[in-house]
Amino acid sequence: MNDRQKRFLWMYTPAAVILLAAWGAVVGVVSDDAPSEATSTPPSKAAAPAEESTEAQPPPAITEEDRKAAKQVALDFMQDYLTGAPLEQLQSHVTTGYYSQLEKEKQERPTVEKIQKIEATRVENWPLEQEGKVSWNVWVTVPRGKTGTYEVAYEVILAKTQDQWRVKAVTENEYPELRD
Repeated sequence: MNDRQKRFLWMYTPAAVILLAAWGAVVGVVSDDAPSEATSTPPSKAAAPAEESTEAQPPPAITEEDRKAAKQVALDFMQDYLTGAPLEQLQSHVTTGYYSQLEKEKQERPTVEKIQKIEATRVENWPLEQEGKVSWNVWVTVPRGKTGTYEVAYEVILAKTQDQWRVKAVTENEYPELRD
């Protein structure tokens, strides 16, 4: 990880902590206003099986192997996505909804001739992982001029569909150049 990436993470981490603390305070206030389970009346036994069957099952916990597999999909996808691979080649890496979005935005896709370096850093997003999704910042270094380089970060969100990790969304997180 280079100095720019470290500075970016140093700026991002405190903001994320503050937002999570604020979110926790709001959730704590809301849950304090809700009636406790001890004072509520239990549902009738006849209604209980129907309620259990309609509840959505939480997604399974995300393992380290899941994260590694998702990271590889994110890297493979970004390599193909940025170098102008045909949409049909990207289809195996993306969800159906995101593929439809890519088809609509065909002309707006960023492309580069050459990628000098590509790496991913994990984004720890607990609420996203509770939905069964993972997020990676993919750092791409491309040539700039004859001797320079330019680095862009993309946040890649992945979801597991049909037992495979697929890209659900990509957001460019370009940050201003920082002078060394």
